[in-house]
Amino acid sequence: MVGRYYDDWAIGDTIVHDLEWTVPEADNLTICTMTHDPQPLHLSRKTTEFGQIVVNGIFTFGLMLGVSVGETTLSTLVANLGYACW
Repeated sequence: MVGRYYDDWAIGDTIVHDLEWTVPEADNLTICTMTHDPQPLHLSRKTTEFGQIVVNGIFTFGLMLGVSVGETTLSTLVANLGYACW
């Protein structure tokens, strides 16, 4: 699969990703360790109202970008200049 250039996009385009993945606790722990993030929400089930850990935000953002590469920027990107949320 190859990504699209800027001019190939139209407002309202929808992307369906082929990749589905459940984040293992070990991966979340690794990211927390690498980024020196001791937040109990990311490390202990006992501290959340959900009864399970909350995945580290940096990991979530990186995973979201990685999953989207095949449909968005694979072989078409020179550099990301920024990100925005609407």
